Amino acid sequence: MNEIKELTIKELKYKIKELEDEIDMYLTLKKIDFVKTQPGAMTYKEVIVQGGQPYDKFTHYTIKSEKYDKKIIELTDTLLTYQKRLNNKIANISNSDSKTFITYLREEEKLRWDEISRITNYSLRQAKRIYSEK
Repeated sequence: MNEIKELTIKELKYKIKELEDEIDMYLTLKKIDFVKTQPGAMTYKEVIVQGGQPYDKFTHYTIKSEKYDKKIIELTDTLLTYQKRLNNKIANISNSDSKTFITYLREEEKLRWDEISRITNYSLRQAKRIYSEK
């Protein structure tokens, strides 16, 4: 948990994107395994039963799916933790002084001046003046 507090907003966003990609990968793997269980044309090789026990593809999918589900749930919990921390950091910035908030919007979020003006309820000129203050 201490590691999360020390990350910058940029690092938090990168970590969130990384976790979203990993969750997407596991969901895709789960979907591929599910598609393999769906009925299709029988081949001679599939009709032969090995060792007298029929091979049930869906049971094997369910067992494998449980492993994916555990990983997906674990990654989702981690993702939610990072998102909550990011939201808290942004909320702290927005509640701080105007200069810090405008600087964040301009430099980190790369927003245009008219968007910053709309978000902060300052005039365009006022927002630029606050940003340029030392």
